[in-house]
Amino acid sequence: MQKNYKNSIYVSIILTILVVIYLMAFKIPSIKQRIDNYAISKMEAKFGSALLVPAQEAKILATAQEMGIAEPIVIRKMNTWALQKFGYHNAFACWADLWELIPFSNQPFMFFSEGFLEDLSEAEQRFLIGHELIHVRDRHVMFFKITWLFGILFLVGLTYLAQRYVKQRFEIKPVALYLLTSAGIYFSLAIPNLVGLAYRRYIEKVADCESFRLLNSHEGCLKLIERWQADFKMPKHDAYYGLLSDHPSCFERKCYCLDHQKSIKVIK
Repeated sequence: MQKNYKNSIYVSIILTILVVIYLMAFKIPSIKQRIDNYAISKMEAKFGSALLVPAQEAKILATAQEMGIAEPIVIRKMNTWALQKFGYHNAFACWADLWELIPFSNQPFMFFSEGFLEDLSEAEQRFLIGHELIHVRDRHVMFFKITWLFGILFLVGLTYLAQRYVKQRFEIKPVALYLLTSAGIYFSLAIPNLVGLAYRRYIEKVADCESFRLLNSHEGCLKLIERWQADFKMPKHDAYYGLLSDHPSCFERKCYCLDHQKSIKVIK
């Protein structure tokens, strides 16, 4: 058992050193530039490389400046695959990652659909631009992926140590040990996913409320909710089903939007 404990310490030290080296690489301008260039080419190949009309990009950057976000953002138009995945009236913020798991660049991206640019009203655009810019400002998606991955690795490692301990400490049949290990691996994957869904619902609410606060975009949010319900037949709010959702329901969004709007009127 002591040997296994020492091995786990060595592995933890090695992983820590690798993480430190990874973070230090971003402090070297030449390395950072190469990483960011690779990230841009990778994301353009995946989600789209077409540029927005200059006036549209200028509007997005002006909104970012209004919100106090000054860092450079790569802004592109969604390709066909991204439109099918995220919808015709949508926008999203993201970071480049390896195998859909490990963010490797600090360069933020924002992608916009044709429908977003052509069909949404100014109020709807303002709300959604503000919402996505909050994800950029707070690095929501990047933080989620890093913590989700480390959570799984931690629980899998804990399962391995528990399995070794049970095997050495007790007389247990191979079948029982196999079932115990399988259950440990299952919960190592299930728990981070459930916690991750709760976190994603939370950051969506944060992004909504910050967009309200900084841009006074309540009207755009309410109009978008009506559009989503009409176009996509969004399901009604279900407190229990909502636990398996990565976004607040339209009902929840409408409630806290109206509450926030009312609180501002009371203050005034």
